[in-house]
Amino acid sequence: MVIETLDITNKNGGQAIRIPKKMRINDDKVYLKKWVIHSTLSPITTHGKI
Repeated sequence: MVIETLDITNKNGGQAIRIPKKMRINDDKVYLKKWVIHSTLSPITTHGKI
């Protein structure tokens, strides 16, 4: 598993991240899980299988 630290951009009351090309996925949505330790967000993809 590859882990990378990304900067969060705050614009117009929302937050955004830029996903590096080497970490992009072929899907139309991701689910985020907020971990209590260090306020870490983890993208979780299901590849359309929910």
